[in-house]
Formats: sequence, C-alpha cells, structure tokens
Amino acid sequence: MSAATVTLVILVLAAICFVTEIIPLAVTAMSVIVLLAVTNVLTTKEALAGLSDLNVVLFAGMFVVGAAIFQTGLDKRIGDSVVKATGKGEVRLIIGVMLIAAILSSLLSNTGTTAVLLPVTIGIARSAGISKSKSLLPLALAAGLGGIMTLVGTPPNLVVNGVLDAGDFRPFSFFEYAYIGIPLTLVGIIYIVTIGRRLLPNRTEGDSGSHGENEEKVFRTDKQWIAGAVLLVVVFMMAFEKEVGIPLAVTAVAG
Repeated sequence: MSAATVTLVILVLAAICFVTEIIPLAVTAMSVIVLLAVTNVLTTKEALAGLSDLNVVLFAGMFVVGAAIFQTGLDKRIGDSVVKATGKGEVRLIIGVMLIAAILSSLLSNTGTTAVLLPVTIGIARSAGISKSKSLLPLALAAGLGGIMTLVGTPPNLVVNGVLDAGDFRPFSFFEYAYIGIPLTLVGIIYIVTIGRRLLPNRTEGDSGSHGENEEKVFRTDKQWIAGAVLLVVVFMMAFEKEVGIPLAVTAVAG
C-alpha cells in the first residue's frame, strides 16, 4: 500500500478508537506515532518531533500552573466570591456562573474549571431555590467559550499555532484569540439569559443533593497567594512576550 493509504487507514482506526474509547485516549495517540514510524510513513525523528514541539511544552506547563490553582482552592475561592456577589436571582446567577467560568477557562483547563465550579454552582443554586440543571448547562457552555479567548485556553488554539509556525506564517499572539473569543462569549451569555434560559431543562429530581456533592475537598489554602502570584506573572509574561523576549513555552515551564 502507498504511504497515503496507510496513513488513511491509521487515521480511520484512530478516529474509531477516539470515539469509542475502547482503549485509553493517550494510548491511541501514542499508538498512532508508533504505527506511522513502524510502517515507514514517517521517520522516527519525524514521528517523535511533535513531542518536543514548543506548543506541547507550553500546554504541559500551563497544566501544572492550573493544577496549582485547583489544588490550593484559589479558583473555588474566586468563583465562590464572584457568583455569590451576583445575588440569588436566576438571571444574575447564570451571568455570574458564566462569567467566572469563561474567565478561568481562558487560562486554565476547561474540564478542570467546570469540575471545580460544579459544587460551587450546585450549592448556590440550591440556596437560591433554583434548579441546578438550569445553571450547570450554562457553566459547561461558558467553560467552552472561555477556552477560545487565549492561546492556552484550549488545545486546538495551540494546534493551529503550531501549523502556522511550521508553515513559516506568523503565529497568533497570546491574547489575539480574544478578538473573536470575547465577542462570542458575550453573545453566548446574552443568548442564554434571554432566549436560551427558557430552553434550559428544569429538572427537580436529585436537587436535594447526591453523589457526594456536599463533601468538602481539602485545599492547601496557605499556598493560595503563591499560586495566584505565579498565575499573574505567567499571564503578564505571556501577554508581553515580544517586549520581554521570553518564549511562551519557557514562561509556562518557569511557572
């Protein structure tokens, strides 16, 4: 078979494995690299080149910074304060949840942001007498929208940057995605609080609390200021990458 045919077969098999998850996603991804090298579609150097790509290093570094934010409970503290400040009205609650989720997910993991804000949102929805189903869907939507506001907000942004860089085109800067991401996020919030709010499910079963929602996670709160300071420095250095002359990947790893 030609190299193109082999590549297509591997691509189809990988897509099936990604969709069905019959094996772990990470195993599927690494298997693709191995298969492309074993079938001589790519040389070993070419197959492994992506692992040393600066965008991969950048994303890995930001995962560590994000983990510090999650482990110290700083994100929960920020989210709790902002969401509580919005009051107990349904519209205010939805706006508060979506704003804080979008802001956090623009710098941290979308999944991690959603997971940490989940119990906060459920607790406030319960105290406000609002069905938690009407606040959790906006939370998930906002986390997805927030991810497109910065370079590190979601993996596809880094993938696009890597393709541009490989093709000798000018890559996007850290906040350049915000020109599109912020308007889309605002439109999403406006839609949810006006039209979409009426379409949100109003489920009452299980709202009394279950599955360990009331369990308190122990955070290393004494380290919150360190995590916050590191995040601020990292964001500042990334925003002014050209001025300080330090690559994004180096800043992320340093953080």
